[in-house]
Amino acid sequence: MALESSQVRETPNIPMLTMDPSPIVTPETPTRIRYENWSPQMKSYLSSRGLWDAIEPSSEQSQNTIVDYETWRRKNAEALTAIQACCDDGIRSMIHGITSAKMLWDTLAKFHQGYNVIDPAKLLKVFPRVVPGYPMMLWYYDNERKRFGPLHQAIHQRDWDKIQDFLKRNKDALTARITQYGSLPIHVAVANGYEEISENLIRLMSKEQLVIQDTFGQTALHLTAACGSSRITKCLVQKNKELVTIPDFRMRMPALAACIGSHKDTALHLYHCTPPDVWFPENGPHGSTLLNQSLTSGMFDIALDVLRRCPRLIITANNWNTIPLRELASMPSSFPSSCRLIFWKQWIYSRIQIQLPITSTSNDMASQNNQNGQEDVAVQVFGQSHGLVLRILKLLGIQEIYEMKLTHVYALEILRCLCREISTLDLEELPQGLVGNALFLAVKNGITEFVIEMIKANPDFVNENDFFGRGIILSAIAERQEKIFNLIYGMNIGKRRQIYMADNYGNSMLHWAAMSPPSRLDRISGAALQMQRELQWFKEVESIVTPGTKIHLNSNGESAYQLFTRNHEQLRKEGEKWMKSTATSCTVVGTLIITIMFTAAFTVPGGNIQETGFPIFLREKSFLVFIISDAISLFASSTSVLTFLGILTSRYAEEDFLKSLPTKLIIGLFMLFFSIATMMIAFCASLIIILDGRLSLVLPIILLASIPVTLFIFLQFPLLVEIFMSTYRPSIFDRKTKHWLS
Repeated sequence: MALESSQVRETPNIPMLTMDPSPIVTPETPTRIRYENWSPQMKSYLSSRGLWDAIEPSSEQSQNTIVDYETWRRKNAEALTAIQACCDDGIRSMIHGITSAKMLWDTLAKFHQGYNVIDPAKLLKVFPRVVPGYPMMLWYYDNERKRFGPLHQAIHQRDWDKIQDFLKRNKDALTARITQYGSLPIHVAVANGYEEISENLIRLMSKEQLVIQDTFGQTALHLTAACGSSRITKCLVQKNKELVTIPDFRMRMPALAACIGSHKDTALHLYHCTPPDVWFPENGPHGSTLLNQSLTSGMFDIALDVLRRCPRLIITANNWNTIPLRELASMPSSFPSSCRLIFWKQWIYSRIQIQLPITSTSNDMASQNNQNGQEDVAVQVFGQSHGLVLRILKLLGIQEIYEMKLTHVYALEILRCLCREISTLDLEELPQGLVGNALFLAVKNGITEFVIEMIKANPDFVNENDFFGRGIILSAIAERQEKIFNLIYGMNIGKRRQIYMADNYGNSMLHWAAMSPPSRLDRISGAALQMQRELQWFKEVESIVTPGTKIHLNSNGESAYQLFTRNHEQLRKEGEKWMKSTATSCTVVGTLIITIMFTAAFTVPGGNIQETGFPIFLREKSFLVFIISDAISLFASSTSVLTFLGILTSRYAEEDFLKSLPTKLIIGLFMLFFSIATMMIAFCASLIIILDGRLSLVLPIILLASIPVTLFIFLQFPLLVEIFMSTYRPSIFDRKTKHWLS
């Protein structure tokens, strides 16, 4: 906060800075003469009191992996107060809101360099909306287009000879605005990825020229970071290290621009080249925004390092007024609870051991890791070093298992860092509503690890309510997250209160169980199974609520039973249609099998003996296999058809979808599958009899006969298994969950 004039007079030893009344677009800036005298005096003043480190860290400090945050904050506050004390009311209005001593120092320097000087009348004609408080650049005019058009064309043609010749004839061309967006030649070259042209232009430009921004406040480093060119990025940073600390008009640092473009190598390099104090909350939303974007882009190594440097970023809102916790809560695929792998992939996943580095990496280490293409982590797969095994996994096309495990390990460590910091804060220090919002978003996405770590960090979170006035248990029921429900139900803290509570609209637990979330139902195949799942949820919740809750009416005067019937009427009709359609199709197939098997029983292969009527091959083993398979197929298909007829004639009440209809469908599908399999066996046995054991013909035909059975297994058997597991698996709720909070 700027000091009052009375406070300024009390600090006579601080060199004073006054105003220049020259008219420009932004408020008046210091004169060149006064600033040049004031700047070295102020630097000496701050250095004598050990405060200059807050503006320009020493080389030893900048290489530290983790900055002493409290020390920096104290020095920053004292240096900021000293600089503000030098400014009168005119300058204070211009620097209002700057909370970083370094940013204030650089802002005064930029004003001094004359970046803002321009004719106001011309500026308003070209761009009527002037953004106050930001450096405004020269704009593109028609006469400038004619003059620098050949240079612009030569850059796009990548003709360095023409560019060089033009620059020799026009000394001001290097800093000319050659596009309508105020772009310099270097801006055009780097934005289009012309690396050789860019390198040549960088060699010709001075450090001061490289910091010139276009009309969006972007330097050449912003543009090349957005494109992901590591080669040009390194050239620019090597030429002028200050480029990494210059934000554009949207307050985006170059490292953030690389994160937004998902260019990991470039982002990592820029991040390690940026002074750590830039990301501190006192310097604005840069750190929180970078943390948020690195999580979104999957750059968890950057996110983890930022958190370790400044843990308080967890409660700092970014440019989008969110906090990192919420971003993490919206990424269920980054946590093991979302892992859905088949058994052999799960076996490999469980045997990959990853250990993250304890501290952040230095610039040299990061560069070396990037060159070698390796992560700065310790990895073992099957107890062996990860190098050879990862190559084998890559050849097998399953390297994504390792990448998934690495993502999960990073996400869990970031979550633990966030929660460790939360555990040191009071609820009053947390952003109003944002932490609770992140918690309920994690409940919605079913991230059990998130809920566990949050409640361990602060058990009071178990009593949080969302926008609808729902507690965690009610929210878990509403989102059909049984794992979250089991976690909270296994606790003693707040469980009983949440079971009896209702939301802002008078809806109890049973009311929320009567509502159907479309997002969760889409994961279940078939409307009938969706209806069954909803009934299971309703019955389970009904078994744990009190008798009074069952007859409780919400604000609309509806009981939970009435609400369930109204909300699921359309789903019940769709389930009935699905069941009847499936039963009709299977009935047709079963009827055909009955017809075929019944006929085959009286037209046996080889015929009958005319005198006795007995089959000719009666004593052959193949004939015995044929007749038994034929009979089993006939009986199985008959049972299947009768079962499907029972489905077609059912009443389709809500209760029928819970056990009755699924059980009939299981029996019908299983018997149909069994009849098809035995029909193929009967067919193969008859071929063996007719062809008299000629294997050269019999074996190919048997292989062909297995195709229908295989197709049925791949197309229908998974549905049979799903119905069986949905109907006869254990209860949704694990009421024996042990108390895990410790």
